[in-house]
Amino acid sequence: MNDKGFFISLEGGEYVGKTTQINKLVVFLRNFFSNEIVRLREPGGTLVSEKIRTILKDPDNSSMVPEAELLLFAAARAQLVRQVIRPALEKNSIVVCDRFVDSTIVYQGYVRGLRMGIIERINSIAIDTTMPDITFLLDADPAVTQKRMGPEVEKDRFDSEKQEFHRKIREGYKEHAQWNSHRIKTIDASLSQEEVHMEIRRLLNSHPKFIFNRRER
Repeated sequence: MNDKGFFISLEGGEYVGKTTQINKLVVFLRNFFSNEIVRLREPGGTLVSEKIRTILKDPDNSSMVPEAELLLFAAARAQLVRQVIRPALEKNSIVVCDRFVDSTIVYQGYVRGLRMGIIERINSIAIDTTMPDITFLLDADPAVTQKRMGPEVEKDRFDSEKQEFHRKIREGYKEHAQWNSHRIKTIDASLSQEEVHMEIRRLLNSHPKFIFNRRER
């Protein structure tokens, strides 16, 4: 875990509303706290990581094998942790990241079928001991969330997966969250945007480390 700063991640399947909630959360944090707020996404957040993101998201790379997918995500994460996340936490910043290690455990483990032991070893190389202090899992039926993806939206490699893939993602997240309930807080993403936001704020404000580390304006 992190001795300094505060690390928040948001997880969930495609189109559960993570971007909307991150937008609201960052506004809240910037309005109330003097800490630097660092907003990130995975894969991405650095020049190297963004280039890897392009490879991973490209629908033309549909033949990518799970092992290559795992290693590419880990490479992007290793760069992000060492170049951005750790330095930010050392400065007592609040880091908000769209996805982190839990996505790899669910997508490449529960869904792609890679052995968890391998994923854990690869993740440990990528992040060492850097983990979120709290993770918000936005949970919703993929049959509902997929309807948010209008015909004008250009689908990436993950959006283009079949409905069964997205169903397995939800099941994987739910099981993973049960095993990590001390850190992962599941929120019903079918609630209104404001209700989800207020639940995130409630859970944050009850976290001892968040209260201790923040510096109010």
